[in-house]
Amino acid sequence: MTTDAFTVSLEQSAASHPPSKARRIAALLPQIEAAMSQGSPRAHIVTALMGVGIDITPHQLSNVIARLRKQRQDAAPVPVGRPSGGLIASVPTLAHLPNPASASKFGAHDPRLLDEVMRSTPDMKALAKLAPRGKP
Repeated sequence: MTTDAFTVSLEQSAASHPPSKARRIAALLPQIEAAMSQGSPRAHIVTALMGVGIDITPHQLSNVIARLRKQRQDAAPVPVGRPSGGLIASVPTLAHLPNPASASKFGAHDPRLLDEVMRSTPDMKALAKLAPRGKP
C-alpha cells in the first residue's frame, strides 16, 4: 500500500464517520467560553448548539466543557519554582528529566520527584496553625 493510497483511505474513513459530539464542541470551545464569560446562560448556548446540529443537554454540555478544560489544563506545562506561602519551607527545584525516554518510563508520576519532596523540611509554624485548638 502506498502512502497516497493510505492517505486517501484515511480521508474516506473520516468523511464517512462524522466527528463526535465532544470533538465538535472542542472546536467551538473558545466561542462557548467567550459567550459564557459575557453572561450567556447555558440554556442559550445549548439552543445555539442544537441550531448547528449538536443535540446536547445542559448537563452533558457542562460535563464535556469540564472534561475539555481538564485536558487543556493537563496539557499545559507545569511551572517550575517554589509555591508562595506553602507548608514546606524548602521545596527542591524539580529539575527536568535528562532525556525524554526516561520521562515516558514513569509518565507524569516520577517517583524520583517524591523522594525530593520527602527530603525537604516542613514549615512547622505553618503546620501548627492548622492544628486544632483546645482539648486533644
